[in-house]
Amino acid sequence: LEPKQAARELKLILQKAPTQDEFIRGSMGKGAHRADEIGRTMRDVKNYVCRALELDGLLDDDNGMELLVAGTICKLDLPIAAVYDQVWAKAHAAP
Repeated sequence: LEPKQAARELKLILQKAPTQDEFIRGSMGKGAHRADEIGRTMRDVKNYVCRALELDGLLDDDNGMELLVAGTICKLDLPIAAVYDQVWAKAHAAP
């Protein structure tokens, strides 16, 4: 038997690149979004953003929007927790 791992609570701050203001209307808000309410993968994050910004035409298009995390484009099939651990946390770790 292995003890159950406690689920981590990851919070995402979703920001639209300032260069996209002219092309994409709307805002993701200032607050953090709980990852467990969005989904498990970065595709779920992309679809959440598409719905929030009323970009329904991009819901089925995996090439229509890129997600940048700490300056790195992330594949949509990656788990949110893995991107947090391997991209964001590493980029923000103290030297």
